[in-house]
Amino acid sequence: MEKLLEKAEREMPGFDMVIDVLSMTVVYITEEAAAIADRTPEEMVGKRVTEVSAFEEDDENFIEAFLSALSGKAKIPVLTKSGEVIKMVFEFVSIGVETRPFLLTKVIDASEKSSSL
Repeated sequence: MEKLLEKAEREMPGFDMVIDVLSMTVVYITEEAAAIADRTPEEMVGKRVTEVSAFEEDDENFIEAFLSALSGKAKIPVLTKSGEVIKMVFEFVSIGVETRPFLLTKVIDASEKSSSL
């Protein structure tokens, strides 16, 4: 993990989350980023992206957002602990560590809130 976080900081200073692309799970998230969704890092690490977003696994919008992420930016609906949806704009950078691909994220805007699901 230390090697991953060191490379992440070099590639995207101030990153706030690391996603394992192969499993689509959160492997690291800062306290500040988790708090936006009223969660702790412990509640988010190990979760699949679809468990902490308002996307379903087979949702076409998830595929589109994921492909947008690969190009640099995407708006992702994040589900708070209370069920509120926050449409967050993320910046993404992809890296590889020990032959495994990861996405680094940085929250750009977390101001657009919508009603509960």
